[in-house]
Amino acid sequence: MDASDQVKLSIRGLFLILSLVLPAPVAEAFSGAGSGTEASPYVITDVNELQEMNDPNYLNKPDVYFILGNNIDASATSGWNGGEGFVSIAPFQGHFDGRGHKINDLYMNYSTSPYTSVIWVCMSRYG
Repeated sequence: MDASDQVKLSIRGLFLILSLVLPAPVAEAFSGAGSGTEASPYVITDVNELQEMNDPNYLNKPDVYFILGNNIDASATSGWNGGEGFVSIAPFQGHFDGRGHKINDLYMNYSTSPYTSVIWVCMSRYG
């Protein structure tokens, strides 16, 4: 075994030790109420919680549930992301129920986004 083989073994050993010692990244929980199930959907009460739907933990998951808990003033989005505004929630496959509430004054600049809606729904059929 030459010196380069010893270095490779040392690096592999260090990686193994670090992978056993360091905790795995944990996804942050939704900041609003609810657990995201049909019986206890996530309740969105402000525009920041609405933007949280764009988290990879919720996209492409057909078994996640969200509802609006009240009307939402989204006027602050005009100053978000360097003038780009609200980032489209895409692709979303879960359940969203507005419960008759409204999202008012939401700003989105579509010049740099391929998505053209607040919630870009990806539909697919199984079976």
